Amino acid sequence: MWVQIALTALCVILLIFLPANVRISRLERSHRCFSMGMEDVSRAYRIARASDRARVF
Repeated sequence: MWVQIALTALCVILLIFLPANVRISRLERSHRCFSMGMEDVSRAYRIARASDRARVF
């Protein structure tokens, strides 16, 4: 009987925590999956160069 209660409690705990872990890991993966192309680099360079010429820095 105690084994059945412990197993049921374990299943309930897993049902509570597993969906949260899935959401957190999905969020972490979405922040790590990015790519930078040459267009992004050239746009950032143009913005930084224009700001430098405008004496922002």
